[in-house]
Amino acid sequence: MGNFLQKAPAARPASPPHNYALASTPLEELADSAHEQSMSAHTMQSTLRLLIVGQAPIEPWKLVGEPPRGVSRATSLRSLTSMRLTPCPVALPRSWLASAAAGVTIGELEEEEHPRRGLTFLLSGLDDEEQIHVRALVLRALCHVQDVETTQLAALIRARKRPGQRRPPSESNLAGLVQKRRRQEE
Repeated sequence: MGNFLQKAPAARPASPPHNYALASTPLEELADSAHEQSMSAHTMQSTLRLLIVGQAPIEPWKLVGEPPRGVSRATSLRSLTSMRLTPCPVALPRSWLASAAAGVTIGELEEEEHPRRGLTFLLSGLDDEEQIHVRALVLRALCHVQDVETTQLAALIRARKRPGQRRPPSESNLAGLVQKRRRQEE
């Protein structure tokens, strides 16, 4: 199948203000964005998941059950496939499991259409059913990782509000955050 991921060149121009993937956006930055857009912690997190995974690949009721053990931002896509996070496991091709794409961690994921770290690119070597399965695994893992942080994110958002302060609802949810990150990358 070839190399799924190319190494970045050794010399880079001035480093951007952030050096983390969308899935690893610091809670403080998420709280700032949520506050600016009058979003709750839950809405911010579900919008972030939607940006990374795309449309829900699996019915939400299938994600209910025991929380996944050992899942963190450091868990690779390859490791996720060996965990029983969905009711119907799918055998993935060995060639994909051995690829660099399968070694990408949850914390390294970018928005779905990102040219190197988006699921569309990373899963391009899989058929439709396999892609749906891996997207469901990623969604389940992100839900777990974010559930642990919801209370802290909500507290950070509340801390940014002044008494009596209200902002108009946002039309684009995380679009502002994504646009800000793109400008920083340029």
